[in-house]
Amino acid sequence: MEHDARTVFDQALVDPPPSAIDTDDAIRRGRRLQARRRQVLVGTVASAALAGATAFSALTGPAQDQGTGDTLTGDVAEPAEARVPDAVNVRCSPTGISVSSAAVRTRRDGVALVVSSTMPAGSYLGYLPAAVAGKPGYAGGEELPLTSTTWVRELVPGRYVLSCDRAGSMDSVGTTTITVTDPDGNWRGTSAIDTLGCTGGAVNDWIGSLFRTGATPEATAQAVADAFGGLTTYRGAVFTVARAEVGYRDAETQTWLGYRDGRPFVTILVTPQGDRFSGGPNDRCGNQP
Repeated sequence: MEHDARTVFDQALVDPPPSAIDTDDAIRRGRRLQARRRQVLVGTVASAALAGATAFSALTGPAQDQGTGDTLTGDVAEPAEARVPDAVNVRCSPTGISVSSAAVRTRRDGVALVVSSTMPAGSYLGYLPAAVAGKPGYAGGEELPLTSTTWVRELVPGRYVLSCDRAGSMDSVGTTTITVTDPDGNWRGTSAIDTLGCTGGAVNDWIGSLFRTGATPEATAQAVADAFGGLTTYRGAVFTVARAEVGYRDAETQTWLGYRDGRPFVTILVTPQGDRFSGGPNDRCGNQP
């Protein structure tokens, strides 16, 4: 029987070691990345819905089968690849939105948006897939920077509606559409973990003591996996890890698989933290309790 993560782990934890990591920040980043990867947009596409979105949080909805996850649904007309830049300038002003190109090609680490704004502090840039209403997609939004800033985001190849949204309201001052193309195959989808049952669809509020830091991504992932062995529920189990080849090839955040006694158990997200790395568990896999 599937147990509630917080109830099981709060009851099972024995003598948690001190942690040097900002666990609240790690959990927030985990939620943001989980939303980016698997949360599904359901209902009418509306840019106003993004006005109150937090950084990279997805509009809620049930996880659905998206095949290989290689592209967004919808009729995507890709321009000639030779003319598509690998970064697009996005400018928000009180009178609207402008972009330097109607298309942008992926990089090995994601999609580069050079964002600038003259709107009041607290305003947002929203990005919403230009998918047919009711079809699966991804959504997100982030507070606009005060100075020109390059964002590299793990957007799935496809068409997106960008919107500049006023602070403190649900009003958009303007929208435009861009196409994210992937001629070099930088986006690898999520099928490598979907087939193992690590499909997400619900946010796991993992307890902070399971987050770890390490000198390398692998050491960090292994430390997170080993932390489960300190819980009464999993005492005596052997935990191993392996890199999961999903998403963008050189993305800042890496996805690792934690195995419990040789079976896929949990996905682990690892990100740089200064000259070290921090990591924490994200989604359970298969029917593991």
